[in-house]
Formats: sequence, structure tokens, C-alpha cells
Amino acid sequence: MVEKSLAFWRVLNMVQCFNLALKSNGTVWACGNNEYGQIGLGNTNNVSAPVQIPGLSNIIAISAGPFHSLFLKSDSTVLACGINAEGQLGFGNPALTSFNSSSNYWLK
Repeated sequence: MVEKSLAFWRVLNMVQCFNLALKSNGTVWACGNNEYGQIGLGNTNNVSAPVQIPGLSNIIAISAGPFHSLFLKSDSTVLACGINAEGQLGFGNPALTSFNSSSNYWLK
């Protein structure tokens, strides 16, 4: 169930076609276009209502571009998902993409 009070939300990040929300408990919720896996659900299914992104905890900051998302954990680990056409995920090779339908695909 999504909290309706804004008191539970720390950061709302609204980008071109999808939204990310960081709750005060360190979890991240998202909805919208997920064509490139930018929501972080391990698939490319669009999401019409906010869902918690599984596997994300202890997140202290979020950021996103039109087709990728970045998450900063409290231990300074950075996680990324989405398209990597311009190297925005930090793989070091723009030819690599983060999407893999059979497994979790976080860049750490």
C-alpha cells in the first residue's frame, strides 16, 4: 500500500516518463515508463501505480535521467539501472546495457 501522506517521503524525482520516490525508511518506489529497465524491476514492463523496487534498501539519495536511474546507499555504494547508450551507468563501455531479463542487473 502506498503511503498517501508526504511525511513518509524524503525525495520525489520526476523525470521525462517515470517517477522515483525515496521514502524516509530508505526504500524506493517507482512508476511510469520502463522501456529500458530504468525503474529497476528486472524487466521492461511499464508500471501504472507506484511499486517498491525490490532489492533496494538503505538508500539515501536518488537521481535519474530520461532512461536511467541512480541510487546511493548509506555505505556509499552506487547502484544504476536503465539504458547505457552514452555510458551513463558507469560500465566504462557504452555498448553494454544493464538490462537482463533473467537476473538482477544492478551496477555496483
